[in-house]
Amino acid sequence: MSYTVLEKEIEKLDEMQRNAVVLFIRFLVAQNGGNFEEDVNQDIFRNTSSVKTSKMRKLGGFEEGFYIAPDFDQPLEEFAEYM
Repeated sequence: MSYTVLEKEIEKLDEMQRNAVVLFIRFLVAQNGGNFEEDVNQDIFRNTSSVKTSKMRKLGGFEEGFYIAPDFDQPLEEFAEYM
C-alpha cells in the first residue's frame, strides 16, 4: 500500500481516530524494537494533559506453577443460608 493511499484513508478519520492510528503505529514500532515512549507524552487525546506510557511486558510468571486449595469448590459459610 502506498503512502498516498494511506494518507487518503487517514484523512477520512476524525481527530480521535487519527490519534489512535498514531498510537497503534508506535505500538507496532515498539514490537520491532523501536522506542514506544518517545513523543508519547504529547497531548494526543483531547481532554487529557498527558498519555501514560507503557512498557512491553514479558510473558510468564507462573513458571513454578500455582496452588489451588483442596476445598476451592466448597460452598462458603457466608452463603449457607442461601443454599
